[in-house]
Amino acid sequence: MERLQEGIAAEINAKLYGRVAEVFVEGERGGKWYGRTRTGKLVFLSEPCPAGQLARVEIERTSPWSLQGKIKG
Repeated sequence: MERLQEGIAAEINAKLYGRVAEVFVEGERGGKWYGRTRTGKLVFLSEPCPAGQLARVEIERTSPWSLQGKIKG
């Protein structure tokens, strides 16, 4: 069941690759800044951004449980 859920989540997140999402930056963990989209998806940022900010982020990598991206100007 867990492998099935992982596959479904990976498929859903893969559709976000290359898109720009609005991310609410929550803070820093393990040297990586992170936040969440309006739909609650976890996004790790490739550069620092102050917590509490809304950032437009281009999604560069996807996985079943998180996304990674860079801030767009």
